[in-house]
Amino acid sequence: MSNKRLRVVLGTLSMLAALSFLISFEVLAAEPDTRNYPARPIMLYTPFPGYNDVMARVISEKMAQDLGQAIVVQNLPGGSGGVAAAKVKAAAADGYTLLYGSNGMFTVSELFNPKMEYKPADFAPISLAYVQPMLLLVSTSLPVKNLTELIAYAKANPDKLTFGSSGVGTITHVAGEVLKSTTGAPISHIPYKGTAQALTDLIGGRIDLLFFPPEEAMQYINSNKVKVFAVSTKERSRLAPDVPTLVELGYPNFDVKVWYGFFAPAKTPKPVIQTLQKAIAKAIKALDLDVKDMSGGGNTSAAYEQMIRDDRASLGKLIKDSTITLN
Repeated sequence: MSNKRLRVVLGTLSMLAALSFLISFEVLAAEPDTRNYPARPIMLYTPFPGYNDVMARVISEKMAQDLGQAIVVQNLPGGSGGVAAAKVKAAAADGYTLLYGSNGMFTVSELFNPKMEYKPADFAPISLAYVQPMLLLVSTSLPVKNLTELIAYAKANPDKLTFGSSGVGTITHVAGEVLKSTTGAPISHIPYKGTAQALTDLIGGRIDLLFFPPEEAMQYINSNKVKVFAVSTKERSRLAPDVPTLVELGYPNFDVKVWYGFFAPAKTPKPVIQTLQKAIAKAIKALDLDVKDMSGGGNTSAAYEQMIRDDRASLGKLIKDSTITLN
């Protein structure tokens, strides 16, 4: 090869090497720097007021101790969780904006509203916070002592009774509609922006029924401010072991649970997801949530994602079998 041709070849190779370096540099520059994550406070949005918001703050406080950065929790209700979800969906996928989501938001809403502003694919599951049963709470103003009497009273007084929920398309709404469908009891739905106000109205006799988590409900049950007739899952609640399940009471397919967990915007780097998941797992272990009838938290992002798919399938079947619609 002549010297001239050799110089041309070497020059071309140099140009290609420089171009490759520039492309690699631009790709790396476009990706978030995960080496020092988190390097500043993290924002966590919760979709509903009430006890779930309280639990998000309790877990986040423990996480912050492990991460070395504050986690600022902001309650952003509305749209059955859609307002908070849209906020996080639009945020940068860098791990500094997170969502505390529920199965109502990530399973039920998609089943009933295919045109909703967000999809599960818009988010990266990080880890489950907890799964828990719900208790069927009943107003003390009703002249009934058990589920059988409640159903008979509802049928004798068509459309007189009402059940509350934390919003249209939420899991508490689904539970009420499944109860209505499987028992044949004519009960009207009244949605709220969270279960806190619904519980207040139940105690005040302004609504008649409400599915509610046991941890917060027990104080009102023990003080006789509400009645409790059943558990929404196939297993009894460890906080209310004497309360029968709806399965035990003759409704074999009734199995509705509530869960909450952490999500980041889609395409958040895996190292960031892993860092957050480990912090969640440590927090859940330290808090010993099992004693509160809150189980399963701290799982891996892959296990969490599979759990969401399984929950969507089982809830979808239950809703289809119950022939219910959410309006």
